[in-house]
Amino acid sequence: MANKFENYVDSILNEVELNNQNYNDLKSEILTYLNEKKEFYEGKGLDSDSAADASIEDFGESKEVGKDLLKTYLPYRKIALISVIISSFVLSTSVFLYSSFFANSVPLIWLFLMLSSAGVTSYFYFKPLKTAKYRAFFIGFMVVFSFISLIGQFYLEAIKHDIIYMMLFVLLIITFVAILTNIVIGAIHQPISSRFQILNTTQRRINVLFNLVSGIVVLGYTSLISVGFFIFGVPPSLAPITFVLFILGIWVISLVFSLIKVNLSMVGRLLQVGVVALVVSTFFSQKIIDVINNLF
Repeated sequence: MANKFENYVDSILNEVELNNQNYNDLKSEILTYLNEKKEFYEGKGLDSDSAADASIEDFGESKEVGKDLLKTYLPYRKIALISVIISSFVLSTSVFLYSSFFANSVPLIWLFLMLSSAGVTSYFYFKPLKTAKYRAFFIGFMVVFSFISLIGQFYLEAIKHDIIYMMLFVLLIITFVAILTNIVIGAIHQPISSRFQILNTTQRRINVLFNLVSGIVVLGYTSLISVGFFIFGVPPSLAPITFVLFILGIWVISLVFSLIKVNLSMVGRLLQVGVVALVVSTFFSQKIIDVINNLF
């Protein structure tokens, strides 16, 4: 009888993205409920097997119960994952088809990386428990996926038709935001950091917001500079490289403070604000200089 309940509960929890602690707690809670319900039906005159079956029937079909629990523990996870899968597939195949017919360069490697990433995302969509079990890998994968998707911007630049360009650019942004949303959902509702676990939901949201915004600004800027080095060559002066390394170093330190040390989280946020302000001011200063040079 215990095996019947165990198997039933495991089939429910296979549909739910739960860390080990939540998994064990929820399993114990459901088993307790089922055993109490079984005793109730036995008191009504049913034999042990019939009482167990009636208890399971009352609780509901395992997959449906699991899906409802997933919405409770990680709201919008399924929507966020399916958004990534659909948008990345449509984006990559559209860019590939356009490039094949109207451009000289065909992004075969990028297409392969995008479709492979969409395939891995599909695996996590159908295996929620694996997402929780391999949370660190899932987050790292989503970070890499976000960079792969942004590479698509280089191929979009070859599109001469304004309407097609705008449609695919919007789709690129949707894909990027959907990927980031999956990172945020896990960080807020079931963080892997023990420092995050002791925070309430509001505090987690604030930390994630600072880390996310600063990460997009810093990593986006340094990635563009690095791609420029790769395309146009490393400049003779070491100043640009030193600046990029300095920005990355400050941001990593701020991230460590915000993730590990509770009493240093405010210092981490101040460092993040500072490094974002430095990047933004540098970027716009260069734009202003370029405009002035073009005028004169």
